[in-house]
Amino acid sequence: MRADRPGSSTTGRSPEVLDRIRRSRERVKARRDAARLQEQTILAAVKRYIDAWHAIRARENKRDHDLEELRGRITEVEAEATADINRHRLTQAGVAATLREQGQNDEQIAELLEITPKEARRLLGLARTMSESASAQSDRAPKLQNRGRQQQTPNPAAHASEAAHDVGIELNAANREESLAEK
Repeated sequence: MRADRPGSSTTGRSPEVLDRIRRSRERVKARRDAARLQEQTILAAVKRYIDAWHAIRARENKRDHDLEELRGRITEVEAEATADINRHRLTQAGVAATLREQGQNDEQIAELLEITPKEARRLLGLARTMSESASAQSDRAPKLQNRGRQQQTPNPAAHASEAAHDVGIELNAANREESLAEK
């Protein structure tokens, strides 16, 4: 049947025509091969881009997770430091109270401890607050137990710790004010 259609047979064509048809087929094939190669190159590039995007997302997630852990650790370190500082402030307040009990006035306490009289008064105030908190807790405990309520053991250190923290903030603020005034 191919022979019945005009131009379908290669037997009646000249070598020049056949040569042109062959070159045309080669060009079409080369274009298809080039298009296929271009498509493969584009797909490979897009794949590399998507892989890089995925790596970026994974690294950002790891970074965020690591930062969150570090923030938690910073919070822990700050809390530990605050607790230690408050304990030391309570010790300082106790020392100031002991000096007061030994008959020293504010100026003498300040001189002995090499602090300002204002800081000495703050430490004495903290010691007084600790003492009042402890006595208030011990006064309330029997009353509550008499009413039939369960009472946990009072924790004057908790109140004193809060007071020490407050005094520490005041001391830090006072020190800043004094250093600004000196400048």
